[in-house]
Amino acid sequence: MAALSADRKINTRGIRRTFVGDVAASTNIYAGAIVCKNASGYIVPASDTAAIKCVGVALEQVLNSGAAGAKTVTIGVGVFEVVNASGAIVQAGKHALCYAADDQSVSTSAAMTNDVIVGCVDAFTTTTVWVDIDPAYGQLG
Repeated sequence: MAALSADRKINTRGIRRTFVGDVAASTNIYAGAIVCKNASGYIVPASDTAAIKCVGVALEQVLNSGAAGAKTVTIGVGVFEVVNASGAIVQAGKHALCYAADDQSVSTSAAMTNDVIVGCVDAFTTTTVWVDIDPAYGQLG
C-alpha cells in the first residue's frame, strides 16, 4: 500500500473517546489516517518508522505548514477498519497485535522493520482489518 494522499472514509465499530494532538511541523494529516506521536510528542502519519508510537485515527484533515504544534488534530480511539497490507493478517493474527505499514494499512511484525504497534486485530478479510486502536497499545512497542 501507499500512504494516503486524500481523506479516507472512516469505518468504525465505535469511537470510545476523542482527544486533540499537536501536529508536527510541515505535516499533512488526512481524515481517516492512522496517526502516531513522534519522539517529541507531535502527531505524524503512521509509518514503519523508528521512535513513533501509534495513538489513534485522525477524524479530520489538518495541514500544518507552520511550526510544530501550530495546528491540532482531533483523534479517535476505538475499533476502525484499515487496509490489510498485502493480505498479511491471517487467522493466526486474529486477536494479536498488528503493525503500521503506512497511515492506512497494517501488517504483521514479520513484514515490518520497526514494529510500530497499531493495535489488536478484532477481525479481518484478505483486504481489510478491524483493529482496536488505542494509545495504550502504542506504548507496548
